[in-house]
Amino acid sequence: PNSGGVGAGNLTNNYLRNERRTTDRHNFDVKVNFNRTSAHQIWGKWSYLDAVVDDRTYFLGPDPNSEGDGGITHVTQLTFGQTWTLGSTLVWDTTFGFSQQKQDVLGPDFQAGNFGLDVLGIPGTNDQGIGDTRYAGYPRFDTGFSLLGNYEGWMPIFRDERTYSIATNVTKVRGQHEFRMGYLGNFLYLDHWQPELDNPRGRFQFATNATALRGGGQTGNFYNQYAAFLLGLVGTAAKSVQYEEMTTREWQHGLYFRDRWSVSPKVTLDLGLRWEYYPIMHRADRGLERVDLNTLEVLLGGRGGNPENVGLSAAKDNFAPRLGVVYRLNDETVVRSGYGVTYNPMPWGRPLRGFYPATIAASFFQNEPFGFYGTLDEGIPLITGPDLNSGRFPLPPSVDMRTPEPGNVDRGHIQSWNVAVERRLPLDIAVDVAYVGTRGDGGYADLDINAPTEIGTGNEGRPYASMGRFRDLKSWGQRLKTRYHALQVAVNRPFTRGLLLKGAYTLGNAKNMADDDGWVGLTFNTPSQIHRNFAPAGFDRRHNFQIGFVYQLPWQSSGGYSNVAGAIVNDWQVNGTFGAFSGTPFTVTASGTVLDTPGNTQTADLVGDVRKVGNIGSSGTYYDPSAWAQPEGVRFGNTERNQFRGPGGVNLDLSLFRAFPLGDTRRLEFRLEGFNITNTPKFGNPNGSVTSGNFMRILGTLNGYSERQFRLGLRFAF
Repeated sequence: PNSGGVGAGNLTNNYLRNERRTTDRHNFDVKVNFNRTSAHQIWGKWSYLDAVVDDRTYFLGPDPNSEGDGGITHVTQLTFGQTWTLGSTLVWDTTFGFSQQKQDVLGPDFQAGNFGLDVLGIPGTNDQGIGDTRYAGYPRFDTGFSLLGNYEGWMPIFRDERTYSIATNVTKVRGQHEFRMGYLGNFLYLDHWQPELDNPRGRFQFATNATALRGGGQTGNFYNQYAAFLLGLVGTAAKSVQYEEMTTREWQHGLYFRDRWSVSPKVTLDLGLRWEYYPIMHRADRGLERVDLNTLEVLLGGRGGNPENVGLSAAKDNFAPRLGVVYRLNDETVVRSGYGVTYNPMPWGRPLRGFYPATIAASFFQNEPFGFYGTLDEGIPLITGPDLNSGRFPLPPSVDMRTPEPGNVDRGHIQSWNVAVERRLPLDIAVDVAYVGTRGDGGYADLDINAPTEIGTGNEGRPYASMGRFRDLKSWGQRLKTRYHALQVAVNRPFTRGLLLKGAYTLGNAKNMADDDGWVGLTFNTPSQIHRNFAPAGFDRRHNFQIGFVYQLPWQSSGGYSNVAGAIVNDWQVNGTFGAFSGTPFTVTASGTVLDTPGNTQTADLVGDVRKVGNIGSSGTYYDPSAWAQPEGVRFGNTERNQFRGPGGVNLDLSLFRAFPLGDTRRLEFRLEGFNITNTPKFGNPNGSVTSGNFMRILGTLNGYSERQFRLGLRFAF
């Protein structure tokens, strides 16, 4: 439903009824195969998932003892396919797929109602008085210490997401050639209600510098922010409103031709060419929107006389060559090499699904660095939307906006290449040594084109300050580059004589301008600083070693047990995985108040030797914090993005299986599984802000790893 009270009550009541069906969750898989003839097989599959959605917040809901689920998810998948052997050398195959995800999510604070508006009495919070119950819950308060309220701006969600896909291929064998050609088409569909760009219940960030000394070189910190909170001095008041439902409709097309050529018994070539076409995405009832940068007016495609594509065009020359070669030196040694180009297939429906006017995310703040916007008593101004039928209207200076760039939205591409040598060694072990390289150019990202062009000029130095805009303006287009080079060594032993080994070591170097593609901005946006974005990737681990094994003890029964000794020693299996990896990079940041260059991150000065102390949590700092300092004067710090690295880690998982053959195909299996056997913690990176009271302390662990755990299981196969 569109924003407003119509239908909201019924939707909410239905949600609450569904939420109580926590014991009714289920999933189904059904598949049917039909051999129409000996040469033609047809199959179909239907899958359905009914699941719950859990949510996390910093607070307890109205009922502290409640652990109710936050939402529901229904996933439906339908797939049909056929394979038709038209002759001894000709095969045609086709697959059609449909998937749908319907998801409704509300926060655990939903039953608190309009807590900010009706209980706390803060104007402009929650639904701002329009009667839409979906905005219920606690506003967010950034106090300087722990956050108060519901900080999860991504909820609530009401989503209907669908994908229609078709792929058809023809394979022809002729002499030493295997020709294959085909088409792949995707249609992506989204109807989405999620005012996610800021907090739909309202957000208040308190004015740190309003309680800091202007002179004397003081840098405002979390104590100053907490003082502003106690005084009710708001630095930024913000809120998101879903003015119209976000809808996206998008096609993707691909054609390819491939020739696998067996040149000789020793040489095989793989030659291919792919052509891809991505028409410009549109809404359910109109085209996209973009900003006229000359007037700061928003243009809607297909409305008010505007062209459907609002000046955006899709490239039709996306040709991607692929080349692979395999050379067999002898029965023990093979050399492989390949090169390929891949165009960025990212759906625009992710980054462009809902900025203004679909989602109105407004921020209200004071332009003067040491001032404040207002007080809690004044709340958030009423947010209203434009006349969409006009097709052209002013961009409000307070709202968040991402606008695609005409002439700069073609798909970027990735070039990948590798050279590998595989050698079979004694004991059935194969070792593969490879160099792998990747180069990406033209990834999608935001550039804040309203960042000051000169350092230290503040909001008044923004290019659109004369037009009343004192916040960022996200210009979205091709601008990211990525580079990756790695030495990769793999060791594999197939499961023979009771032992399987599979391991790999990577010495890699990944660099990029941002750690995402599409929904991502740059660390530095002022023109003279943009080059500083290219740095080690935030996910780069220089060293990574992983190995797994399965070992069946040499005493295995061939049927039932004939004696007590056999029943004790037979049919044991040991499995394990071990990993060791180095840390990931992080940036050391500082206060940007004196720098006064919005749209950029201030980095700290490195003023001493970087010394690892190695303490964790309350025991002390990981690095000696005296090596960094707040920069003095109106300049950027001398450190760079992702210049320093956090701790690495090791992990060992082991399991012990015991099988009990019961005759015929029946088998009972006992399992003891242990995770993180050595109980070794894997820590996250230290706090990198020199203004934080926890500077250089590590206060968290890596996701995906836990303390030592054991699990018992019993499995019966028949």
